[in-house]
Formats: sequence, structure tokens, C-alpha cells
Amino acid sequence: MLGAEPRASLTTADVMGEPVVLIADDHEDTRVVLRLFLERGGCRVVSAEDGAEALSLMALSEHKSRGFDAVVLDCMMPGLSGLDVLKAMRGDDRLKAVPVLMYSADASPERQEQAFRLGAQEYVVKGSSMWSSVVSKVLRMAGAPT
Repeated sequence: MLGAEPRASLTTADVMGEPVVLIADDHEDTRVVLRLFLERGGCRVVSAEDGAEALSLMALSEHKSRGFDAVVLDCMMPGLSGLDVLKAMRGDDRLKAVPVLMYSADASPERQEQAFRLGAQEYVVKGSSMWSSVVSKVLRMAGAPT
């Protein structure tokens, strides 16, 4: 990361070019489709198949010259859920400012409130209109050029 600059005012995309987005989802087809859309939007994408791998990738990224500009988490994954990952991120000083979009088949207000209470910036319900909504919100959060 860059010195003491707050992530909210300066993203790695501002300095290094294309934003880097982490996608964590246990369904490969979802990861592939999101990757394609986000890459078309100008992002570089890193994928994880579960929450534990996502946290490992975030820890590794912090030791390099840049971290992730945004993280997309599936709420319901085996092992560490997206909500577990989000909670861990918000408890880590190096990761707590990284924007997070949660998505889930669970449209209940309780699940959405839980995600927002834990620190998610966005919550999208899985369905036919999910792709455009996720992509536009992630591109905005990651600082991709519009």
C-alpha cells in the first residue's frame, strides 16, 4: 500500500492503472462470469473458491506493492462464509477500508442488515439482473474509469 494515504481518497487503481478485484465464490461458473464482466470493465480479477482462500489471498496481497481495490463475496460458502470473511476483514486494520460487495440468494432483510452491520458497502440478491448490478457497483467501488 502507499504510505499513510487513506484508501478512500487514493485507490491503487489511481496509481497502478487497472483496479484489482477479488471474487470469492464456491461456484466456479459464477466466478468465471463475474471475471469476464469485470475484466471487460477494466479490472484485473483474482478468484478464490472459498472464504479461507480469500483471506489468504488478501494477506498475501498486503505483502506486495498493492492490495485489492474491492472484494466481492458470496454470503453462503462452505467453511468460512462471506459474512465470516467480511467480519475478519473489518477486524484487520489493513483490510477494514477495502470496499466489499456481498451477494446471496437470501433476499431477507435480516441477511442484508447483517451484511451492512458487518461493514458491506453493497448487497445484491442473486437473480437474473444480478450481473449488471454487481458489475456496475464493483466498478464504482474499485475506482474503475467509467
